[in-house]
Amino acid sequence: MYNETKIAVKKAFEIGKIIFGLGPDRYAKLVTAVSKVKCPVDRELKAYLAEGLCLEDAKGLELRKRYEQAAVRAGFTKRQGFAMLKYVAMLKEVEDE
Repeated sequence: MYNETKIAVKKAFEIGKIIFGLGPDRYAKLVTAVSKVKCPVDRELKAYLAEGLCLEDAKGLELRKRYEQAAVRAGFTKRQGFAMLKYVAMLKEVEDE
């Protein structure tokens, strides 16, 4: 197995352990909470861009903040919110292939 594949599989298992360990009911509640998160538009990223970040990194940081906040508001941890963001990103990557 290629090293990149090992790394990707390990990350997928780590993410799965965090979010699927919640059980079906809590997982559904977390999905509902983060599904309301909107992708930031360029004008909302001015502060990040002023700090010298590229647009892609700025969007990533803002999305992380939004997913973490949505999770916390729904009674979860920031870690669980961030895991959901990583899970969504993984699914998107697989769909794009």
